[in-house]
Amino acid sequence: MNLKNAVTRLPDVVCEIPEKAVEIHQRRNAEEKTASFWWTHEMATLVLRLYEQTGDSKIKTRCLAVLDNMIELDFGNVTAELTKFERA
Repeated sequence: MNLKNAVTRLPDVVCEIPEKAVEIHQRRNAEEKTASFWWTHEMATLVLRLYEQTGDSKIKTRCLAVLDNMIELDFGNVTAELTKFERA
């Protein structure tokens, strides 16, 4: 929640959380969809914010990779979050 309310540039750790969550999910139940927990919705938003805030191409690439993995699993209904982002 602190990250959601941050007014400064988000830290790169924003990518680590969904990367690890996706990795754990793939290892444990690769064929099941992930539950749509509140924090997974926030993760997509945070990763998108980090992507917009940074000028570092490596971090941008990492953000896109994280989002790709989340989309592939429909992790936390990330596609709905992306739709909100596109409309803004």
